[in-house]
Amino acid sequence: MLIFVTVCILGLIFFVSFYYSDGFIAYAKTDYGYIVKTLVPWHIVPGQTLYVNIVNEANVPESKINVVEQAIMSNETIALDDPIMHKGPTGSSSVYYKGWEGALVAASINSTRYQIPNNFRIVQSSPLSGDIVIKLTSELDPDGLTGKTKPLTFQNKIVRSTIMIYGADKLSGQQIATITRHEFGHALGLEHSTDPEDLMHASIQMEYPYISPCDVDAIRALYDGNQLSQVICKK
Repeated sequence: MLIFVTVCILGLIFFVSFYYSDGFIAYAKTDYGYIVKTLVPWHIVPGQTLYVNIVNEANVPESKINVVEQAIMSNETIALDDPIMHKGPTGSSSVYYKGWEGALVAASINSTRYQIPNNFRIVQSSPLSGDIVIKLTSELDPDGLTGKTKPLTFQNKIVRSTIMIYGADKLSGQQIATITRHEFGHALGLEHSTDPEDLMHASIQMEYPYISPCDVDAIRALYDGNQLSQVICKK
């Protein structure tokens, strides 16, 4: 099954496909590893809660609201064999995260220069309220986008992020969950990965669209003051 979805960040258009296949696709990487590009971090104090406002303009059923919530709030992990993700030899595995809160708690194990957000509260209220606003709309984007993120930055920090999910009433729960995970990564300060098997890659072609150890490393580096605007993942 091949499902095409398009997303955008900071006004730039990216064509994204979610490709589900049992076949093996080989991807090469450079001697330097894969790269996850970064933007700027949030500047929050320890223990601060970020409010995530889900605006259901598309009047989607509660089941689809729940998958958005789980893509953010879940602490569930899944161990995937590295060969499945084209990352390593037979017998090795890595832990992936089904929700950003679990991934961010893992990223926060070691102290960083800036506090990594890992405490979220989901609300459903006015479209103008919330630190991160996720709008589910039945409207179609003129450019054919399905997802778009606009971080509002000031003095090298994110102060608010708005995520749009277009045609939400026509998307499956699985599609909405994947788009939410990808766009929420942008809302936290990540840009795109050069790894075709990573959730933050511009073209998602993966059977398991979850938050990778590389994404966690990129968050940790970004919030520790990495000035290179990119993180190299060896695995």
